[in-house]
Amino acid sequence: MKNTKFKMLANLLSENKKSIAASIFFSALGSILTITPFVLIFKIIEYLLKFGASGNLSLIIKWFAIAFIALILRYVFTMTSFSFAHIAAFDLVYKTRINLAKHLGKLPIGFFGKNNSGQILKIMQDDTESIENFVGHQIPDAIAAFTLPLVTITYLFYLDWRLAIITAIPFGLMIVLFKLATKGFLVGQNRQEITQKYHKSMGKMNSAILEFVRGMPVIKIFNITADSFKKLKDSIWDYEKIVTEFQKSATPYRALIGTIVLGGGIFILPLAIYLLQKDAVDPLTVIFFLLLGTGCFLGMLKVIMIWTRMELIIAGINRIEDIFQTNPLPEPKTPQLSQKTNISIKNVDFKYNENGKNILKNINIKIPENSFIAFVGPSGAGKTTLINLIARMW
Repeated sequence: MKNTKFKMLANLLSENKKSIAASIFFSALGSILTITPFVLIFKIIEYLLKFGASGNLSLIIKWFAIAFIALILRYVFTMTSFSFAHIAAFDLVYKTRINLAKHLGKLPIGFFGKNNSGQILKIMQDDTESIENFVGHQIPDAIAAFTLPLVTITYLFYLDWRLAIITAIPFGLMIVLFKLATKGFLVGQNRQEITQKYHKSMGKMNSAILEFVRGMPVIKIFNITADSFKKLKDSIWDYEKIVTEFQKSATPYRALIGTIVLGGGIFILPLAIYLLQKDAVDPLTVIFFLLLGTGCFLGMLKVIMIWTRMELIIAGINRIEDIFQTNPLPEPKTPQLSQKTNISIKNVDFKYNENGKNILKNINIKIPENSFIAFVGPSGAGKTTLINLIARMW
């Protein structure tokens, strides 16, 4: 099921793959250029410590110029990445909402009986909006967050492979923590279960709010307070409870990852002290590792936020896909007005979903025009379902 959901997301992104690919390319390029000024400043300090005032001033100026150009290009590439990402995001949201509206207009009325207006509003508004946020912001942020540590650690391996291995420890720990969090370790339930509760609660609250707003004239006339509208009150409290539960499930991992990222130097320092005592590394390299080896993981804090939203985004896309998978009401190729108002039902079977049981089975009825007929039977026999079928609600 999880792979199917990610496949839906991949299919959606493929509609604007050129813009998204351009966004990813420029985001990665901007991340690579982020490290360039630090490397050049490190080389300048190293050069000055080695040659002092007798050094080549023009070479130092050249390195400063390259660092400045890299800094400017980094911002240009980052802005270009976000521009391409937003072009793709707005186009995806526009197409999705237009296609949803067209498809909803073709669905049987019975669909809207099973899915209230609040749930449909959430899908049309919030779930599609989450696509824009994911494509326009989170994809470039995630690419930058992963590219910078990989490029930085690669360069640090060039400087000193021993310290570089230690520097990479936080990255591995973060991957493990992400995996544990997804499985629900330490929080009692996995992310998918909490996400399903969140979407269900959000839909109920939207529906209750719409009902409350529509009933506002009655509330004013009879001087009814909002607290007396139990359905709205309960839905809001349920939503608050789910959101609190959702945030609590992520808090331990956010704290751990934040501690690892901000305190990454604790892994580097013991080995650095040992190597300094053995005269196996110079102090400047150690300082460079402590600054760059820790700072390169700061972008991973954004990945935490993306991860906490990912299940919500996937679930939202799945809800959109569910609507598209609902078959529209069939229409004849050449519609004709009936000359008589007889009703004829032949060999009709019906069930509300593919996996459900048949509500009606092999129904055959002829109702002449201008006749009166009553459907009589126990509760659950299918009387209302049959009437809804005659009225083409399904």
